[in-house]
Amino acid sequence: MPDLSACLPCVPLAPALLASALLLAACTGPDVVSGPAANPSAARGLLVAAAAEGRAVPLAIDTVPPVFSGGSAEIAGTATAGVSWLRARFEPVGLGNVDHGRRRLVFRFEDVPHDPVATCSASPPRGGLPPPPLQLYAVFCDGPRPVADVNGRAADSGPAAADQLVAAVTNRLFPGSDTGYSYFPGISLGVGVGSGGGWGLGGGLHF
Repeated sequence: MPDLSACLPCVPLAPALLASALLLAACTGPDVVSGPAANPSAARGLLVAAAAEGRAVPLAIDTVPPVFSGGSAEIAGTATAGVSWLRARFEPVGLGNVDHGRRRLVFRFEDVPHDPVATCSASPPRGGLPPPPLQLYAVFCDGPRPVADVNGRAADSGPAAADQLVAAVTNRLFPGSDTGYSYFPGISLGVGVGSGGGWGLGGGLHF
């Protein structure tokens, strides 16, 4: 029988190599950061309550970047896909046409200060679109009160990266239940090693 002992040290490398590949893929996703006073759990609860009224939740968009060929409907569709498990849906409206007394999601693609209070006010500041890659500052407002805010930057200037940015920002604003896997932008990863030396790896992509 051939001696296979030389191959044994190679076996534990398999989960590490796969994990490294998944982490590398995660690093190419959008950069998303929550605001210091953000309360995503409260935002999720308020979104559920708003959706229970049977109406779409307004998604106020300042300026639609040209990378979205489908316009505001494409942006709202991507955001809605991220909260479908909450039975919520977004309806795009212009930033100047939104009812400031309602619960709403505000998307700021323009180059403006990341101020959640000003964003939820009746007169939010305006600005021009910054150069690529795409930036998105999002705030969920309960009337004039900001509940949660997230700032994100796309990985590159393409349309796929733009959709991934919208999805990642929405997921960060309204997080789902965690199954115990570690979360990275665009990916969920879990690695387990048994007492007998066995290993297991689970992963899921979120785009």
